[in-house]
Amino acid sequence: MLISFDGMRNDLAKEFIQDGKLPHFKTLMKNGVAAKDSKTVTPSLTAPSHAAIASGAAPSETGMVSNKWQDPNKELANGESAFHQPLDKSPLWAEAKKNGKTTATVLFPGSNPDAGEQADYAVYYGETWAESSLDKLQFKKTESWKHTKNTFSPAKEAAVKLPLKKAKNKKIYILALDTSDDGKTSYNRFIFSENRSADSEDVIVNANEWGSIPVEADGESAGFWFKLKTDASLEKASIYRTAVTSALIEGPEGFEDELLSEFGFFPVQDDTKAFEKKWITREEYEEIGSRFVRWATDVSLYIKEKYQPDLLMFYTPQIDYESHHFLLTDPRQPGYSEGNSQRHSKYIEWAYKLADDVVGQTMDSLSEEDHLLVVSITAWSQSIPFWLQTPF
Repeated sequence: MLISFDGMRNDLAKEFIQDGKLPHFKTLMKNGVAAKDSKTVTPSLTAPSHAAIASGAAPSETGMVSNKWQDPNKELANGESAFHQPLDKSPLWAEAKKNGKTTATVLFPGSNPDAGEQADYAVYYGETWAESSLDKLQFKKTESWKHTKNTFSPAKEAAVKLPLKKAKNKKIYILALDTSDDGKTSYNRFIFSENRSADSEDVIVNANEWGSIPVEADGESAGFWFKLKTDASLEKASIYRTAVTSALIEGPEGFEDELLSEFGFFPVQDDTKAFEKKWITREEYEEIGSRFVRWATDVSLYIKEKYQPDLLMFYTPQIDYESHHFLLTDPRQPGYSEGNSQRHSKYIEWAYKLADDVVGQTMDSLSEEDHLLVVSITAWSQSIPFWLQTPF
């Protein structure tokens, strides 16, 4: 198994380990071995570096010379993302597969199954069918729903549109019920439905709690998470919705349906826009990121346990993402202050702790025949060497 923690810095990792904040990494270092004098490729960006890890070749050979580049045959505004392009050099999972080994990749840059040489079991980023949003809701009395008798105040309804790219827009109806018997008007139960049925397939949540809705977008299985933000009277009601996302899943017949049934749709990775616009709190932002990492880790270890691949490579981007958006350590940076720097350092620490959870969960899954490699790439000179954990 190989896990890539994109953007993890050697100096910060060791600092957090010394402070007792990364106990699983500490165990990994104690029981494993580390590569010395490791060197990254130039440019040390995510796509070129992961292409090098996957193939052992430099960017000049893999064709991955940046995270994005300009195709000379296309308009200037139409840059190509390297993360969805094929490698010019055969990757490790493809070579192992050719030699009779079973391979799996989960979100590893360069492993897009639509690009060509995929692993036997491949999971990758799919489409974003709709961007996240915060929509105001207007609830009105309704008698259009079935099974609305268990409410102490008149049932009310609101609706929200779901603008799906390349697919027919959907409308989600929201039924508000007052299930409190304290004599006060208190709408606290909400049913989400596409047809006002209030049946077993609909989603039922309480106010200010997370819920999720799977949708079909242009034949793809997708979905989103949401939180209804309202007071008891529904006078100030809104709904925050994450982006609608799906995954590319390739494998034997039934493999995609199996993963979707077991783990649900592919959740969105992050939502910085919503956090910066104050649609969501920092706690809610971290809940979104944690959900994504749990999904990727759970799927990876499920594949490991059930299908026992000879090679499994997976990827978590949260450290790199948080560092790009929130690392604030230099007084010359816009918005720098001592207070802002301390607050942002907690954001970075959260991402490292999330990586530590992944390491702990993965080490718990190791059998006597497993070997775990942990790697990172970063543009900083202090990138971590790879760590190899052999069985205890």
